[in-house]
Amino acid sequence: MKSFASYCETQPNIMFQRTPLRSAAERERSAFRLALSPEEKHMELSAVLTPAPEGGYVAFNPETGTTTQGETVEEALLNLREATELYLEEFPLSMVGRPLLTSFQVLEHA
Repeated sequence: MKSFASYCETQPNIMFQRTPLRSAAERERSAFRLALSPEEKHMELSAVLTPAPEGGYVAFNPETGTTTQGETVEEALLNLREATELYLEEFPLSMVGRPLLTSFQVLEHA
């Protein structure tokens, strides 16, 4: 697996970048690697998905700032998990407690 730094070097704009298509075998290996096992220690992180204007979804992790895209919700989440893991290899994060997701309202100005 390449480091987050080498991943960033290949990306023109890491904060908003369409993830290159991977072969089915590469996606399956990645999904297997990302599968949760009881022996490993895991962090619970947040994912915010929004529909992209050009189709698909933009996926954002607020704890790390990693952002990616996918054509489906599942692909966007898989891509976000992979990007976040690469980020955390270079920039470890210690979490205290679980993420809290809430919403708020503002006046709409047309």
